[in-house]
Amino acid sequence: MALNHDGWNDIFSSLKIVERVDAKGYFDITADQIKKYSGREPRLMAKIDFREHIPPVMHKQGMAILAIANGTYRIGRFDPFIDIEPVSIATPSSFAFPGNIITLNPQKLAHESAALDAALVSGILHEVFGEDVALTIRGRSRSPDFVFPLNGIDFPVSGVQIEVDGGYEGATTINLVEAKVGPRDNLSVRQLIYPQLAWESTIGKRKAVKTFICFYQEPILRFIPVVYEKGVCRADHSNELAFILEPIAKLNLGAIKADPNAAYPLLGVPFPQADNFDTVLAMFNIVVNEEEISKDSLLLEFDLTMRQITYYSDVLKWMGLVDIKQAIVSITPEGQAIAALSHAEKMKRLAEIIFCEPIFNHVLHKRNSEVPASLFERWNIGGTTPERRLKTVHAWVNYFEAFSKQEALRL
Repeated sequence: MALNHDGWNDIFSSLKIVERVDAKGYFDITADQIKKYSGREPRLMAKIDFREHIPPVMHKQGMAILAIANGTYRIGRFDPFIDIEPVSIATPSSFAFPGNIITLNPQKLAHESAALDAALVSGILHEVFGEDVALTIRGRSRSPDFVFPLNGIDFPVSGVQIEVDGGYEGATTINLVEAKVGPRDNLSVRQLIYPQLAWESTIGKRKAVKTFICFYQEPILRFIPVVYEKGVCRADHSNELAFILEPIAKLNLGAIKADPNAAYPLLGVPFPQADNFDTVLAMFNIVVNEEEISKDSLLLEFDLTMRQITYYSDVLKWMGLVDIKQAIVSITPEGQAIAALSHAEKMKRLAEIIFCEPIFNHVLHKRNSEVPASLFERWNIGGTTPERRLKTVHAWVNYFEAFSKQEALRL
């Protein structure tokens, strides 16, 4: 990512892009120009799926980039990202998974297509789309011609590569879904609106084309409608639906005791500094699915910086779920064993690992009392660092307590 940023610095300087955007309102750059002035692969340089991945030289000028043709991109002052609430306010509905399906495990949905397939065979998609549907679109294709207005700039799109995780056709609708394992707080309009406009251009008014975001935040499947009106895109959380395909189980956090001599967590790994446990689970699922994956590849999956990727992958290592060597993250036998469990059993085992650690255990059982400094010494943490690390501890305690309460309500 740093090399890409350096490349964009060279491009902006060589082509005087700020001056050209100021003069015309936008600047169209070709893949050949990107390659010439950056020395980098154009496809990777222009793959900016999350707001956090905008190069600093663009961000400083309030600029972004979108593809308009095969090998041509438009740079200007516009915001091509849709903000999304990372936590659902919708109450999950329980759906039974059909017992005759044996090739898909609803307790181990490690990638986007598996989550969507589980939603289809269980009847969840019928509930979301309001009619019976069949999977008719999946994968990459080239867009037809259409004009996409955004923030006062027109984007004449032609032959751009688009990708649909799942497209489902019913009697009256075509429903396009962009799916992710784990939450995101923003997504690019190229992922969401380009496919919709492409299919609207292709089929005309014969059927309504709708777009949805699907987050699999284990064990919850969220479906969020996307609204595009008059050049403005937004996530329609007021009509969001959430579902769960899990057996009911009870997590008794109060029974977990501190054990500084437990095999896990691993003492030689940095103490956690990764607040979002949904992201921890999502990264774990991806590593399970791939068995081993580079940190650079993980960077493309999450709206995180490389430093944050390191924090979250270190958390998985801290729990004994992965090993990390030369920036390659690989699943461990312990991680494989835990991944094979149902979500309820998985959460129970992870809670046992996390809350047997004395600092986590202290905050879990004595929330309002100060954590003794001696508990941080075994992690070589001192000074002002404990206060920052306790943010993660409190966030995880809140997460597991909320999970425990949700399970109790379902009993």
